[in-house]
Amino acid sequence: MVTEKNGDSARKDEAARTLLVVEDQPIIRRSILRALRDGWRISEAGSLADARKTLKELTPDIVLLDLRLPDGDGEELIDEIRSRDWSVMPAIIVISGRPGDVGTEVLRKGAAGYLSKPFTASELRSTLEEALRP
Repeated sequence: MVTEKNGDSARKDEAARTLLVVEDQPIIRRSILRALRDGWRISEAGSLADARKTLKELTPDIVLLDLRLPDGDGEELIDEIRSRDWSVMPAIIVISGRPGDVGTEVLRKGAAGYLSKPFTASELRSTLEEALRP
């Protein structure tokens, strides 16, 4: 299911940045929503299928993408996003609990950043801000 949150604050601030959170664990999605209450218009997807559907209707500023999803590997979505003809390419931040050099690999594929689970609200906000810098 795809839902949009923080709609009231987005209406107050038309310049709110748009974030698509692709994460299958509801508790992590809720934590992200709490950390980014103001200044963001947030859509959620709990699977690759939901994310693909949302990306047909929405061009987010940032996609916050989990690598392990119930219907596939989030790396597939990195390739799909990078191959689309966007007027403005969304930044991709990958989140993962996988050990090893996953961060290096996804950065090489075109991700703008990487967060290792568990991460703090401060780490999340600073990673998103860094990805939006020109």
